[in-house]
Amino acid sequence: MRNWKSKEIQAKRAIEDRWFTVHDANIVFNQNCQNIDLIVYSKDMAQYIQVKSSETPASKDCVIIDGSPWTEDQLYYNAPIFNKHDHFRAKFVFIVDKTKSGETIFYIAPPVELESLLRRRGLEIAKRPKKDGTRRSIKFRKELPRDALKSWMNAWKLLGEAPQSPESLNHRTPQGSERRADTSDNKLRGTMVDCEKGQPRFRPTVAEGVDEWVNELLKDPIKNGK
Repeated sequence: MRNWKSKEIQAKRAIEDRWFTVHDANIVFNQNCQNIDLIVYSKDMAQYIQVKSSETPASKDCVIIDGSPWTEDQLYYNAPIFNKHDHFRAKFVFIVDKTKSGETIFYIAPPVELESLLRRRGLEIAKRPKKDGTRRSIKFRKELPRDALKSWMNAWKLLGEAPQSPESLNHRTPQGSERRADTSDNKLRGTMVDCEKGQPRFRPTVAEGVDEWVNELLKDPIKNGK
């Protein structure tokens, strides 16, 4: 699996673990959505999310926000870094940051504010001459220090209130175990995942219950009152 796709799945599962419903935008719209990757549903709205991943940044204690190098339009003329295309627009950028220690940190940030911080840092770096005194190339990746992202680390509250919770699903979470709704695009029929045992637990939906009753009726109509 391509690395960017695995990070997108990791982001999707992390959001689902906070009891949000999440869908793959490309599947929902049946097209390549250039600005967005995920649709996250809160109680009040659906929000478009773009996923970015960070691994082995060039600078110490930094996070890669966008792996493509700067262009002159982006750095000097405020051309967009995110939401570059005339299409659906991401409300938040979700960053999957894998640190050298193996820990994964999640950041959720508004794209406009991210762009402002990135541009400010990019201009500072571009102004520094090289050791030989010549002008520095702007063909470097867009990174930010972790300190600059602190307020957006695990900022789940920006996504709003989750539409489901352990209470709304009418069950109690066992001590030492974490459960989440499996809202994957291929399994939307009441599946629950027990993360402690790693085994799927099926809770039939109303539709499934009707299907079972109809099947039993067809097997033996006399026994079932026909």
